Amino acid sequence: MCRKAWEFESPLPHQLRSFGHSEFVNGSSIENRRSRIQTFNALRNHGFRWLWISGLGQSGAQGVRQFALPWLILDITGSLTQLGFVVLLQGLSMSLVALIGGILADRYDRRSLLIWSQAFTFLVFFALATSAVTGKIELWQIYGASFIGGGSLSISMPARQALIRSLVPRDQIMNAVALNSLQMTSSMIIWPSVAGFMIQFIGMGPTLYANAVCLVIGIWGVLMMGQVRDNELDQSPPRVHRMLILSLIHI
Repeated sequence: MCRKAWEFESPLPHQLRSFGHSEFVNGSSIENRRSRIQTFNALRNHGFRWLWISGLGQSGAQGVRQFALPWLILDITGSLTQLGFVVLLQGLSMSLVALIGGILADRYDRRSLLIWSQAFTFLVFFALATSAVTGKIELWQIYGASFIGGGSLSISMPARQALIRSLVPRDQIMNAVALNSLQMTSSMIIWPSVAGFMIQFIGMGPTLYANAVCLVIGIWGVLMMGQVRDNELDQSPPRVHRMLILSLIHI
């Protein structure tokens, strides 16, 4: 009887192993859940959350026009040379404006830079979409939209990156930068594919209108951020030639 009582009260080896395994599994699931939460930890900050939503809109616009403009010029002219020229204009404007884009983000209100650069690009692409729908589009409009789109991106990207430090605590900066990089990746992979499907099923004009809507989302997100205190802005008198020299030195 004593032996049977002892055997009843003592856990068997396989029960011990099962208990330890369940504890290990539960601990692992908790750690995985915490890891997933930390992946999006920076989005808990109100200002950065709206900046990230704004970035989704801008990356969507960038990805759509990255596919739509070359397709549009090829559809109109059938010339691969013209297609290459459109791509060259966008890259050229990005390179030229990039010389002062970072310096503008250091000297002027970054929120305003984001709003106005996206607003100007919205007007350009809304006009281009209207011309495409009405069938009155001309080559110079595509060239201008490509050049302005690239230049606008070179102004907004440094301003967006610089705003991160003002919107999240120091220990979340790396997480915020990673989330911001995720948007740029989507603009190169996901959105051009979406643009191809849109052109196929709804046409070029509505696709360009969708590009303009993405820019509206980008502007709306920045407006919803509210005012941001930029304590790191350079308040010294601007010297354009000195700014360009410094930009060339840091290339």
